[in-house]
Amino acid sequence: MNWTVPTIAGIQRATAILTLICSALMLFLVSAHAAISSAIGGVLMIANLYLLMVVGKAIVGLAAGSSGAVAKLGAMIAPLPVNFIEMLSHALGKLPTAIVGAWLVMGILLLFGLAARSALASAADPTLPDEGITLRHIAEVIAEWLDGFVAQVSELHGARRFVPFFGSIFLFILTANFFGLIPGMEPPTNDTDLTFALASICFVFYLYQGFKSQGVSYLKSFLGPVLFLMPLMMPIEIADNLFRPFSLGVRLFANMFADHQVLGLFTGLTYLVFPIAFYALGAIVCIVQALVFTILSISYVRMASASH
Repeated sequence: MNWTVPTIAGIQRATAILTLICSALMLFLVSAHAAISSAIGGVLMIANLYLLMVVGKAIVGLAAGSSGAVAKLGAMIAPLPVNFIEMLSHALGKLPTAIVGAWLVMGILLLFGLAARSALASAADPTLPDEGITLRHIAEVIAEWLDGFVAQVSELHGARRFVPFFGSIFLFILTANFFGLIPGMEPPTNDTDLTFALASICFVFYLYQGFKSQGVSYLKSFLGPVLFLMPLMMPIEIADNLFRPFSLGVRLFANMFADHQVLGLFTGLTYLVFPIAFYALGAIVCIVQALVFTILSISYVRMASASH
């Protein structure tokens, strides 16, 4: 999957787009000083990439007609696609890229959670919100939204007990999806190994919740509404439940694979104007797919926990 970002020049274009977007957000949400700092950081990154590309091309030119380490170095710097997750995967002993990407996502979320917990613990009065946009403020907004989101979708009494599980699923998928918008990265969710693993976890979780809330009576939901329909309804219900994790995994994989491929294609073909639309579309797809996966998983728990 080397179509993530075709070349260093492609990373430059993508970095320029992200710099414009980040600077605009900083200007409207934070301050002009933060926007200027973001723009300067982006310009320095683009300049460093340009210098790297120039050096690489110079090495290729000097190594033309020769062989050896110099030629290999020049070829490695200039024309090859860039995929940082694959590079990290090879550095760790050729681990699967999905595992490496999942570890990165988990590390980011763990650091965010620990930092938010530390910010909350160090607050003078935890009951009073911070002024402005802070890490604690962002974490509290996310937690409050997830609490209401799970309660509204599940419609179950005591839905708050499901927030840690489904909140973790949603944030993990969302963060993994957004990896595809970073130049030189690919989303771990465009690998079926990861999407089917997430779907299997949700499958086991809603079966467990069904037996926990209804006991052995949960098996009655597989027999149909009336007893004489059992020979017909039982195979249908079993097939329906077995198909749920498959559909969850395939839907997430297919949408993220297609979104990432389209984004990589048009970022490589165009320059600074049109890719902005595809980055916006890609961001929407990332959010929607995380929501769809989580909503369907919560719905399965609701159906398994409700009395029939």
